[in-house]
Amino acid sequence: MLRIFSLVLASSISMVTLPLSAQSDNAAAAGDIVVEGTTVDGDPPIKTEDDGVFGTVSRQLASEADRFSRCADMPRPSLLRRIVDGHPETGETRKALDQHIMRNQGCYGGMFLMPPYPDPPYYGKCNPHPLPDGRSICRSHYDRGAIYEQVLRKYAADLTFDRSATFDPAVRAEFMAREEERNQFRRESADYFWFAACAVQLSPEYALQMLDEEPGSEREVRYQSLMISEALPCFEGRKVTDVTVDRSQFRAFVAEAAYSWAVAVRRVDSLLPADLD
Repeated sequence: MLRIFSLVLASSISMVTLPLSAQSDNAAAAGDIVVEGTTVDGDPPIKTEDDGVFGTVSRQLASEADRFSRCADMPRPSLLRRIVDGHPETGETRKALDQHIMRNQGCYGGMFLMPPYPDPPYYGKCNPHPLPDGRSICRSHYDRGAIYEQVLRKYAADLTFDRSATFDPAVRAEFMAREEERNQFRRESADYFWFAACAVQLSPEYALQMLDEEPGSEREVRYQSLMISEALPCFEGRKVTDVTVDRSQFRAFVAEAAYSWAVAVRRVDSLLPADLD
């Protein structure tokens, strides 16, 4: 199960993400929505809150994914390339994450115990964890997000870009060409990735600053609130009056989106070194 956010809209209860190919640098005004810049110390026009039990379990999963990534370190290069640059939700990409986890079972534990002899690619496909109400959350999204953060820290520690880059026509074209091809088989999490990609396009500096903050910290929450507030054009002109965000899932997809934008900004095929072995 995925739940980055739920919305209360003034005129509609549906959410539509504005395609990035339609975004331009004057996209801060969309219909009757006007998004104004907000300082880090000011009050954002939209508040964000975690969603009860879902948010609690989500934070636990994110913490476990982060702990695993630090214990296991980076996946071997052949698996890493498939995870970060491959087609999401395809067999090869799911198998790569599953194999990385199975190779590092000693690091994979904590409060969530591994089932005996799961059929592959169990850990790369979903790896569901139950909620008290009978729903479940896929941990695989958190494990992927933690790996993207690892890659950004190790191979793009000096990464910085702003709206002048993400709204550059050539960069935007590079991004769309790569991501439309890479995500062509993505179904379950497509809307969540594209929303995060749109949010990063509009607020790249907030996104990078948020990823530098400790998960769950006040500053992380602050930057996420600012990102959501600035991302109102991604809701295609609908007047949003309330937003409930699962911060941990949002961070995981922002990490992937930031990686993808960085690839486009740097005009490369991958942030991974070509000679990585």
